[in-house]
Amino acid sequence: MSKNNDTFYDDLLQKINMEESKLKSVNFIIAGKSGVGKSTLINQTFREELAETGIGKPVTKQIELIEKIGVPVRLYDTVGLELDKKMQKKSLKDIKELVKASRKKEDGNEAIHCMWYCVAGNGDRFEDTERDFIEDVAKLGIPVILVLTKSYSKSSALKFKQVIQEMTLTVKDIVILCAEGTAEQEAYGLDDLIVATSNVLPDSIQTSFMNAQKVSRDLKDKQARRVIDGVVLTTFGQGFIPIPFSDAPILIASQTGMLAKITSVYGIKIEKKGIETIAGGIIGITGTTVGGKSIVSSIFKLFPGLGTIAGGMVSGSTAAILTKLLGEAYIQLINLIIDEKIKLSELNESEMKELLLGLLKGASSSVLKK
Repeated sequence: MSKNNDTFYDDLLQKINMEESKLKSVNFIIAGKSGVGKSTLINQTFREELAETGIGKPVTKQIELIEKIGVPVRLYDTVGLELDKKMQKKSLKDIKELVKASRKKEDGNEAIHCMWYCVAGNGDRFEDTERDFIEDVAKLGIPVILVLTKSYSKSSALKFKQVIQEMTLTVKDIVILCAEGTAEQEAYGLDDLIVATSNVLPDSIQTSFMNAQKVSRDLKDKQARRVIDGVVLTTFGQGFIPIPFSDAPILIASQTGMLAKITSVYGIKIEKKGIETIAGGIIGITGTTVGGKSIVSSIFKLFPGLGTIAGGMVSGSTAAILTKLLGEAYIQLINLIIDEKIKLSELNESEMKELLLGLLKGASSSVLKK
């Protein structure tokens, strides 16, 4: 690797690690009677099969915290809801104290963001105690999503959902799902749960949630594009001063932060050698020097619609398009890695450059039309 490649690689690696360390936890309460499939739901929804491999720590006699280093989610699993009213009251009391304590934390990293209340979807009973429990939690200002688990019969689950809807509970959504398929019924509905949950979470933890969940690639892609749009808006919006054409490689080099943020959305681990290959490929496209005199005139030749270079200067709109092209190409690269259509360990920097050029060309058809 050249000295310039080393500099770009070091910067990219540092920022990827920094973005991952900055992710705040998404904090859930997961409640429901024993046997409704909470552990299966957790394992099928989040990376690392948290219910099996995560560390379970008792918070109180009624609440266990499940978490794992590297996965930005905390799951507070409740017990005792199928027991007598005294134990149910104890569970609710502990939840209230948990919520109260979490809101006192200045960094907001322990605030409870949502509750999934799980009920077997093919059942026909929704008890008054469950309804009261949900209403009491909702009164704490916590968004509640009712999850009809183990819904092996969609028709039965839909009828049950209708019965519950008539109760006019204070819930944000009622989701029917089968987290783990059988010979008769394929798994379904987890993507609906991810969408419903994303809809109630604040913007500040959307990247964390996308990082932790393993169900919806589509939502990960959408969040990654929000990252790109945010960088474009804050960096190349009003007030951007056009820069000399000869310094245009700086535009690409300065987007290491964007690439790092996109990486954090997907929750994948890229080995150092892989990051080195990606960095080398990007440098191969953007010019032989990161901040020097040589410009990527080839990029402008490849994409005639990129913009004009008035007076040898690159405008904010042109810089924005360059950034979007790079970001979109990187999203496609990440998807190729996840789908195992490419292996970074088998590519050299020259091959990565050609791959990225192809992805840039593909991205141009959508980016340049907007």
